[in-house]
Amino acid sequence: MKVTALTLLILQINSLIDSGKYNDITISEVHEAIESQGLLRFIKKDASRI
Repeated sequence: MKVTALTLLILQINSLIDSGKYNDITISEVHEAIESQGLLRFIKKDASRI
């Protein structure tokens, strides 16, 4: 089985969700990041605020 970059990204996002540290991020914020094509920047910014 070949693991792609997208698969690794999904696994990382899942890990962040499961950690419980980011429960204050709303679906609306994620949706806005997707619509503005800035999802990876959004994840980087919010995942680094630990």
